[in-house]
Amino acid sequence: MLDLALLLIIQEHGAEACAGLGQTKTNTDNLLNSGAAAQAAALLKKAASPPHSLPRAISALGTLYSFGWGVPKDDVRALQLFEEAAVAGDAEGMVELGLTLLDSASVENFHHRKERARALFADAIERGCPRAATALADLLRDNEDNDVDETLEVFRLYDEAARQGDAVAACNCAYMCGLEAQQKVSTGDSGKWKSAADYLQMAADRGLVRAKCNLASLLEHGLGCEPNAERAATLYAEAGSLFEALKVHGAPGGAQNGRGGTNVCFIE
Repeated sequence: MLDLALLLIIQEHGAEACAGLGQTKTNTDNLLNSGAAAQAAALLKKAASPPHSLPRAISALGTLYSFGWGVPKDDVRALQLFEEAAVAGDAEGMVELGLTLLDSASVENFHHRKERARALFADAIERGCPRAATALADLLRDNEDNDVDETLEVFRLYDEAARQGDAVAACNCAYMCGLEAQQKVSTGDSGKWKSAADYLQMAADRGLVRAKCNLASLLEHGLGCEPNAERAATLYAEAGSLFEALKVHGAPGGAQNGRGGTNVCFIE
């Protein structure tokens, strides 16, 4: 969503201004809270206004207002911009509008907002937006009454997004595989652990820190892959503080390794 803003910053300040950007939220925050962010916002405003009125610029500008990056934080203005971008056919704007509708603290008309968000995500999926598949899967997954078919649809959507480059979706696929593997511990079925490891590798290769931490846990215990303490240690080191969170908090339910009870904890 911020790629256009970052591109504008690069055009203004050179690639070195964005060194390391996007790798972590903190790095992105640091850049977009800098003076460069205000210039990016000014450029986006120009691109989002007539005679250009670029839908992609409109939705990117909405994100800046949503977080207060380079402009005063203004949730109302952000919502207006996401709506404008979505109406103009921008898939990222559709996703942001849907997420904003779902994040509203108001309980009024929640069912209507939920259904509209679902329709927005579906439209964005048709336009080839991987984040939309992840957002729709998250929405469906929040339904505690999901049956088997609905759970399979959630996994299908995550898988679709993962194969289009969404690291978060890949990590969610791994988590769902891990949950199923826990349920099959008594049968000795390691297929789901192998799938979990493959999805985590996919997400780790794209730089997702929690995927590295979870993959290290599988490597440490030899679940879905050959045990590899050295590689696990490297991934834990790359995961940094998140590894400490894994050790302290674990994950819902924990996961048995099938060899006597060592817990393998997933950070979802």
